[in-house]
Amino acid sequence: MLMISSITLTISPRLLSFAISLYFATTSLATSWHITSLTSSCESLSSCKYSFTVIGNSIPRYPGFQASCSALITPGDTTFRACQIETTSDTLRAGGVSGVKSVEGYVKLEEGGGNGDVSVRVEFDVGGGKIEVWEGGKMVEKEELEGGKRGFDVDVKMVETEPV
Repeated sequence: MLMISSITLTISPRLLSFAISLYFATTSLATSWHITSLTSSCESLSSCKYSFTVIGNSIPRYPGFQASCSALITPGDTTFRACQIETTSDTLRAGGVSGVKSVEGYVKLEEGGGNGDVSVRVEFDVGGGKIEVWEGGKMVEKEELEGGKRGFDVDVKMVETEPV
């Protein structure tokens, strides 16, 4: 599943404003994740703090969880920086399936990224199990969920624009 989203930010008059485009793809058919509320706080291109919220479902049509992540990175540093993760829930249970055990986030600047292109990696450790859906006394659906790490990458293209 390929999801494309676009966000335009305007940062206060003293700061720079950026147009940010997000391109990311999930890596598991049984998992649906997306990023929302991506913000960038930059006094200059030499120091930016990137924050975003991750929302996901371990199994389609069951409630998921939310995790937020922020990291401070500077141009020239192309190593992944671990994000500080805050989750609203660390476990999801639906029909005996344990959900998210942990979430890890990493942010890095792309080498030669011009105006500050960023790559974000988000990984989830999910539990395994099975889910059964019963209607009218008979089972109508059964799904096995394999445990392990799942994740996706986000490429953030930053384009400097005129301050408003």
